[in-house]
Amino acid sequence: MDGQNNFNNIEAVKLGQCLGFAAGVKNTLMIMSVPSPVKICWPEEGVSNGQAARILHKYLKDNPQKLHEDETLLAMLSMSEAFACN
Repeated sequence: MDGQNNFNNIEAVKLGQCLGFAAGVKNTLMIMSVPSPVKICWPEEGVSNGQAARILHKYLKDNPQKLHEDETLLAMLSMSEAFACN
């Protein structure tokens, strides 16, 4: 290897986190720029990242017919189902 693109594992993980974060923000802003019926009433105590991941995983497992749709939209739908406004 010539060393120019020689990432160690920690740098690769950090790069993946950065790219994922940037993509998530971009996708969310794109979806939010159009009118949406998605309403979420977050619990006062908040939601941990682990809880959010479990909610998304369950939603995807329960809705395989939607797996072709945009991942950000699916995440938003999973949260709106879990934290529906009554």
